[in-house]
Amino acid sequence: LPNASVFATTGAQHGLSLTLAALLQPGDTLATSTLCYPGLFAAAQCHGIQVVTVPNDDDGLDLNSLDTLCRHRNIRAIYCSPTAANPTGHTMPLRRKQALAELATTHGILIIEDETHRSYAAHADAPIASLVPDRTVLLTSVSNVLLGGVRVGFAAMSGAAAVSFRQ
Repeated sequence: LPNASVFATTGAQHGLSLTLAALLQPGDTLATSTLCYPGLFAAAQCHGIQVVTVPNDDDGLDLNSLDTLCRHRNIRAIYCSPTAANPTGHTMPLRRKQALAELATTHGILIIEDETHRSYAAHADAPIASLVPDRTVLLTSVSNVLLGGVRVGFAAMSGAAAVSFRQ
């Protein structure tokens, strides 16, 4: 990611919690897939963030449902795992990533992209963060890839998100 600030974390869960605390406010609403990483719900609850779910289709988040939700609710962020998603193992195709990036730009929404399981995918297109770097926080971790007890992760972001995260 060009011009990105990269922050070391003690794993992806820690990066997620820091992202929620730094970039969202208590009472904000975050959208995610109906089937997603269960740790998201605990982290959101700790920070007073409401979570609403969107159904999946064969390519991941159902963007028609997400667009409708964004038109009727004040959604501040979207959490997704586009590559080898937990718990489904599904990988979002590039055309869906591009459409999600466009939708987030249209509605002014932050994307929290969890790429923790990226190394498990046989083929993975560029992350969403490469399409809309100023609108995406990219989370990753080496814990699942190397050793489960090694809690090292990273959060990469650009622009205003990086400034807020630093504070």
